[in-house]
Amino acid sequence: MAAEFEIALQDAVPPLVLALDVGSTASRGMIYDAHGRPAGRRAKVAHGFTVAPDGTSVIDPDQVLEELSSIVDGSAKPRKDQQALVDTARKIDAVRRRRRRS
Repeated sequence: MAAEFEIALQDAVPPLVLALDVGSTASRGMIYDAHGRPAGRRAKVAHGFTVAPDGTSVIDPDQVLEELSSIVDGSAKPRKDQQALVDTARKIDAVRRRRRRS
C-alpha cells in the first residue's frame, strides 16, 4: 500500500481490526482502523512447506499457530480501546494450550 495511507498506531480510529494471512511463503498481520487505513507496522514471519514424494505440500499447524501468536504479540501494545487485539491473542493462546494437551 502507498505510504500516504499508513498512519501511526496512536492515530488510528477505533475500532481496530487485526487481519491475519497465512500465505504460501509467510504469515502476515496488519492492523486497520475504522477507516480501513493500515495502522502501525506490518508483521511478517516467513515459513516453508514440507513436500512429500507424491508432490503434496504440508505445513506444521503448530508452526503456523506459533507464527500467528508472534504476530499478535508483536503487532501492538494494546490500549483499552484495542480490546479486540487482546481477545484475539487470548483465543490463539487457548487453541495452543488445547493442541498441546491432545
